[in-house]
Amino acid sequence: MADQILSQAEVNAGAVRLLYHDNGDGSYSPVTLMGGGGMTKFTLEGINGKTVASSKIATTDPARAFIVTGVVIRCTAASAITIAASASVGTNSASFNNIIAATVLAGVTAANKAVSSDPSGSLTVLEAGIVIPPNTDIDIKITNAATGTSQTLGVDVLGYYP
Repeated sequence: MADQILSQAEVNAGAVRLLYHDNGDGSYSPVTLMGGGGMTKFTLEGINGKTVASSKIATTDPARAFIVTGVVIRCTAASAITIAASASVGTNSASFNNIIAATVLAGVTAANKAVSSDPSGSLTVLEAGIVIPPNTDIDIKITNAATGTSQTLGVDVLGYYP
């Protein structure tokens, strides 16, 4: 029995295959795949940082819970921003703040600037490894508009399906 590798198409489709590793001594060990496909990134572009509003980032798989491991909010374009916007991310309708609480996007006032929920970033994850139920919308909310001419933001929600 030889080592087997799932194709990218199989991984993207969430394929499950029992895999065994040849230990070289006539025995085989089962191979465990995390979530059947590794990390997932949900991305939303084109968020107006000057408008208080919420926008859907993604909807989780209808049959599996999703575990959030990080969030990145980045500026993709800006003109004359003098005060940064505030934003939150969550699944709780109206507030959208149960993944990332409303936080000033300090320093995110020009293109190619970002904040992250990673410990080295400015945001705070309310609950590490928060579990999002199947078929649930994840939204970003601009809670206070940026001050300036214009600002466009993008957001990435990182995590995996167990």
